[in-house]
Amino acid sequence: NVFVTSAMYGNQDNNFSHSQHTIGMYMTNFVGNVTLQGSALSTAPTQDSDWYDINPPGDIGSADIPYSTAFSGIDAFNFKVNTNWVRVKFEKNSGSFDKVLLRN
Repeated sequence: NVFVTSAMYGNQDNNFSHSQHTIGMYMTNFVGNVTLQGSALSTAPTQDSDWYDINPPGDIGSADIPYSTAFSGIDAFNFKVNTNWVRVKFEKNSGSFDKVLLRN
């Protein structure tokens, strides 16, 4: 039950030093783990090994975002990473992961 979104453009060329991103994840009764991932390749990555985990809160803690009880709504994160591509990987136990919006 591991799923990944399509690669979303991280806009590395225009983000320069601030590299600020905002991601909104829409879920309905979702229980599972979510991981944000990035890739510095110039073209859209095609292999799982082309991706690295992004830690939304910074350098502390795990990159996984756990949802141990059912979550419904929009969960948003701001994070800084200088990358060409962003995707979301999620492992669901129940519920649905409905949509992702990325602003950079």
